Amino acid sequence: MQNIALIKTGYWPIVIPVTERAHYIDATYQSNTGNLAPYRKYIIEKVALAGMERLTMMG
Repeated sequence: MQNIALIKTGYWPIVIPVTERAHYIDATYQSNTGNLAPYRKYIIEKVALAGMERLTMMG
């Protein structure tokens, strides 16, 4: 669902590596309790990384 929202707003989709799944789940849990900061930070970092990876692939 997150990737659909990202694509609809003009961003690249992101990949949550298996090694980071616990961190992502924790950030998601915190957002569900009203603390959005960790989730936002995590998603922003992943969107930036995805964009940089795409630019690198383009040469």
